Amino acid sequence: MPTSPMTVQPCIPTTWKTVWLHPQAPLLLPSNTTQSGQVSIITYPANRNGLRPETRYTYAPKYANYYNLSGVKTQASTPVWLKTEEKYCINSNAFNGVCAGNDEVITRYEYQHDNLHLTGMTVTDNTGKTLRTCYQYDIYGNRIGETQPNANLTSCN
Repeated sequence: MPTSPMTVQPCIPTTWKTVWLHPQAPLLLPSNTTQSGQVSIITYPANRNGLRPETRYTYAPKYANYYNLSGVKTQASTPVWLKTEEKYCINSNAFNGVCAGNDEVITRYEYQHDNLHLTGMTVTDNTGKTLRTCYQYDIYGNRIGETQPNANLTSCN
């Protein structure tokens, strides 16, 4: 049970904030996030083997397209920051963003739609094997299709 409501409390050093999810297991969040304002690293409490799982995130500015009043397709002038990559170690600790056991899994997110819908996702394991999932949308932005990784696609169209 939390010792208090989900409030962020400063912790030493001041570059970290602690979120108390369990009295003996704080979740450490870096207060110096990415340029996007999103959290770049989450370090979880140690598991029973003493490993402290860490998930690292990368974001990139993406520009949506729209039709202006003249009916001309136009790119938005300001970007939306979207998650483009997520990395974690399967069974080791990360040091300076590198998995000690060479067991990193990387998930990449693709946004090739005018409205920045997620159109594809790849997951690459430590052996280099990549699995791709593709998503399709109707003209209203509803997801209407999903191609599973066993299709062995090299890109989403």
